[in-house]
Amino acid sequence: MTNHIPTVALISLQNTYIDFGIRYIASSCRKAGLNVHVLWITREPTDPFDRNSCDAIARWLEEKEVDLVGIGLMSVHVNRASLLTQTIQTKTRIPVIWGGVHAIVDPVSCLNIADYVCTGDGELSFVELASRLAAKNEPEGIDNIWFQRNGEILRTPRRQISDLDSFPPPDYELNTHWTLRDQSVFPLDEHILRNGIPWILKRHHTISSRGCPHACSYCYNTALKRFFGDEHYLRIRSVDKLMSEINGIIEQYPFIETISIMDDSFLFKPDGWLEEFSAKFKKTGRTFGLLVHPKTLTRDRIDMLIDAGLIGFQMGLQSGSERISRGIYNRSESVDDFIQTTRLLDEYMDRLHARTIDVIVDNPYETDEDQEETIKVLSGIKKPFHIQLFSLTLYPETDLYRRMVAEKKPIPAEMLPENKEYLKFKPTLMNRLIWMTHSTSRSTVLFFMRNRKTWWGKFLFEIYYHCWEKGLRIGLRKVKHILREFLKFARRPAMHSP
Repeated sequence: MTNHIPTVALISLQNTYIDFGIRYIASSCRKAGLNVHVLWITREPTDPFDRNSCDAIARWLEEKEVDLVGIGLMSVHVNRASLLTQTIQTKTRIPVIWGGVHAIVDPVSCLNIADYVCTGDGELSFVELASRLAAKNEPEGIDNIWFQRNGEILRTPRRQISDLDSFPPPDYELNTHWTLRDQSVFPLDEHILRNGIPWILKRHHTISSRGCPHACSYCYNTALKRFFGDEHYLRIRSVDKLMSEINGIIEQYPFIETISIMDDSFLFKPDGWLEEFSAKFKKTGRTFGLLVHPKTLTRDRIDMLIDAGLIGFQMGLQSGSERISRGIYNRSESVDDFIQTTRLLDEYMDRLHARTIDVIVDNPYETDEDQEETIKVLSGIKKPFHIQLFSLTLYPETDLYRRMVAEKKPIPAEMLPENKEYLKFKPTLMNRLIWMTHSTSRSTVLFFMRNRKTWWGKFLFEIYYHCWEKGLRIGLRKVKHILREFLKFARRPAMHSP
């Protein structure tokens, strides 16, 4: 009599094919000998997701004879995860475990829906749970796995795995990956993958570390550090393991041109790590982009990274007001640090294809004067640059969330992650001015800012914004794109018959 080999299904609710958590759990399951299926939903949180889709997923799970379903979610996915989980529970007898950052910071409420919750790193815990359930053994005592019995929550210690090199690389096996399309589950093939975000951009995303050295009050990392401690929270992969993954992806998908390294702060590395990475990445012939912190960039580092293939980066300002940046957001750098870094980067504009600045808006602590400071800082940055506005979201158990609760400030429902799309900011005049700083002259932006409270200033702004920013400028960009594609086609060598 042979032992039953567990079959698991991992479901990603994210709107892209990235989801590091799902891919790492899948690869750990494969390493342990489990049968693995991965399902990608790839829809925006606000897109329709009805019971017909949930029913189709439940039927697919039964067809695959799945022993355990794992759903990875952020707070924005709670409503969708709840609907899907309840459908699976109603239509099948397959247990469901939730994982991901929302499950870690708020496991008790998650257990109102899910059968199990993973409260830490899941690579080992999920495998152990699946193996026990498939063998009809009791699940008690597994680190990071919480569940309810007779109304009591059975808790185990939260654990992180310090050695990231012990994990196999994230899973990209197409033959057992699936996608939801038109309320049905289909195999995920390379054509579908190449036409999805971010693959349509010929870009692969990866991480070289987990955790963050900073303590920004709005970020989930402040909650996670409370659970796991500061000392060992930031964990780093070796250069060899990172490059093994990157080289493997390039071999598997040769169309990949750019690697986006999504560490919260890539440049926080031990001595020698960046030098080793730069030397080895340069051999790939590919380019890469980074998330960086203003205080970590130096001239020597920029020179070295650009020589290795760096073409773009994303860097946070969040607010140009020192009162907000330091006092509310707990940013470790000053606004002046940010300004000095942008001036240094101005010297490399001919070698960097893109630089993106992050800004947070819709903050109830912010005044008009605070927003004015942000506009002044952004409008002083040398163009071109991109700007990414994030509407402030109050994630549970973050320092900012706890601060508002302690101060007994009312928390608007629209600021909670399950009720909002964080990239969709309120269309106030000041928010739109902040967004315009990347494409509009400093003098124009400051003119509208200074005269925004007069009737004629508001009137002129609306005409300018709708006719130029949202009208003619967009049209000209489309024409430019069409011309560029036409010229690219026209320059192709003619094909002659033999």
